[in-house]
Amino acid sequence: MAYVNKVSAVAAILFFAVAVAPLLAEPQTPMFPKMDPVCASLIPNLLEKCFSTVRETPTDDCCSDLKSATTTQVTCLCDNYIANPAVVNFTGPYSAGITTKCGVFDKYSCNGSSNGT
Repeated sequence: MAYVNKVSAVAAILFFAVAVAPLLAEPQTPMFPKMDPVCASLIPNLLEKCFSTVRETPTDDCCSDLKSATTTQVTCLCDNYIANPAVVNFTGPYSAGITTKCGVFDKYSCNGSSNGT
């Protein structure tokens, strides 16, 4: 009886190892796949001013920065924050509220392709 239990345990461990090994070997998608050094230097200030604190109304500084953002900044925000599939369930609706109140919703709509317009 003890022999059967050991064989069953070994079989279960072997099965688990064979079933899980391919999953562990697959490369994991990074949370911010399009974050490059340029984006990393451009968007922290916008994220801090506009999206780091939950507010009913965005600050004037936030709206001013969103309105004057370059195409590169808009694309970085779309790719890594607003339309990033890893976090879009939270960031999408919240970002839409901020950009709508600042009057720049169309600029940051990302058009479903993670690219600002």
